[in-house]
Amino acid sequence: MGKRVPESSSIKRYQFITESKSFTSIYLAGGNNINFRRKIRCKNNDRLIFRVDLVDSYGNRRKFGGDDVRAWITNGAKKLSMAGAVKDMGNGTYIVTVTPVWSGAIKLNIVVIYPREYLRAALYHMKEGRHRFIFGLFNNSGVEEVTICHTTPNIPGRPCVCNYTAWNRRPYYCGRPLDERLTCQDWVAIKSAKGPTGKDYTPAEAIMASKMARNPDAATIKHNIVINAEYKDSKNNPLPPCVSIKNLTVTWNHQSPRGIWTRGKQWDSLLCKEPPLNSSWVKSCLKSSHFWLIGDSNLHMFHIVLKKELVPLKSLTPDKGYWSLERSYYNAGLNITTTFRGHEYPLFHYLTKGWVNLMNQGGIEDFLKRVPVTGSQIVVIHYNLHFAISHLSAIFQRFLVIRQAIHDVLERNPSTLIAIRGPHVSSEEWERNHLFGGDVQGKFILRLLHEIFKDLKDKIVFLDGWDMTISLKNRRMHPPNFVSEAMLRTLLAFKSG
Repeated sequence: MGKRVPESSSIKRYQFITESKSFTSIYLAGGNNINFRRKIRCKNNDRLIFRVDLVDSYGNRRKFGGDDVRAWITNGAKKLSMAGAVKDMGNGTYIVTVTPVWSGAIKLNIVVIYPREYLRAALYHMKEGRHRFIFGLFNNSGVEEVTICHTTPNIPGRPCVCNYTAWNRRPYYCGRPLDERLTCQDWVAIKSAKGPTGKDYTPAEAIMASKMARNPDAATIKHNIVINAEYKDSKNNPLPPCVSIKNLTVTWNHQSPRGIWTRGKQWDSLLCKEPPLNSSWVKSCLKSSHFWLIGDSNLHMFHIVLKKELVPLKSLTPDKGYWSLERSYYNAGLNITTTFRGHEYPLFHYLTKGWVNLMNQGGIEDFLKRVPVTGSQIVVIHYNLHFAISHLSAIFQRFLVIRQAIHDVLERNPSTLIAIRGPHVSSEEWERNHLFGGDVQGKFILRLLHEIFKDLKDKIVFLDGWDMTISLKNRRMHPPNFVSEAMLRTLLAFKSG
């Protein structure tokens, strides 16, 4: 299992950051001194379009695109919020489009969450093998050694690695123990690590990284634009019931917004009409169905929300403590089964301080092969934060396998309802070494999803966590449960009206 890895080479086009004033100011933009106060009248599908010109800390106009710019609108009094669409013009200018759907005040929020240089630094350091790691424990007859494990074989400080790709069903490596009494077969446990220190940064990169984990309210571009809308809802074009939509491409539509948060935590879809979420509707919708879920702890929380709507449930598997282990539940009266398991490594166990014994539950293709060829089957897949700390090539390879596994399920049972839960915005728990985690690669992951699944979009429901959580200003690794409730409602609306 040992494999020699050549020394990693630098990315020739990457220039180390030695000063940060010349790139996008995370607090400034060309709209600072605009005074706009007027009332506008809006109808269905009317759009407001703004131009944002970014400047550096010297006040000079930016000449390049690539910054992560996000936008949303709010009405604080009515507790309304929704995401806006941002188009990168590639020259320092960004076009922000919002679609008002309420009368009253509209507050425009725009934030440069990550300058392009920060994103380039993140990609470079990940390519060089500086990730947020998992520790691997090797043990044989009392002889122990701890090494680093990750999805790419360039493990810092280890010229040889142990290749566990066949075992994990996906690329995974640990540094080979230096003690010759230990072999690759002696890997027994893992423990989450917070990642590398900032010693590999330049001083400017370290300063930049320390400023990135910030509250969206503090980071929004300051302006005094005030809009008071008079919105008239057209009754001539009511939303169709979601269950009547057979081509699911609509859920992948790039154009924001897909919905609006009302009363602070109620999601109202703008794509199609969804029934209210309640236990009786969920039970009638899922009667004689099997719900399959594979993913991370956010999908585990989604499973908890689902179970709450399906009580009483009987556990079909013993509870061994770790959230990632497979577990199934059954409602005998309605013949409803739910099965959840964690995805392949990397899996982090942040709430567990000690070592966690290895768990090998097979790859996603093994899990989905168990989906029957007949009957009512629902599948939800979510790969996000545990992989967001990996090099994009590792994420790309994983998505290709997921795509093939979904294709095979649909070949066997075309009536299977399948959903992919996309990434959500998240930064709060990543303040230490923020360069290696959270949503830094979120937009790249979204682009990969759209590209890899482009020929299956008509058959897969896309649960867009990005669109949902931008206007919530979410920073948490685990968004509030009402986000999972909104996603469950959206998914089931395509199964039953």
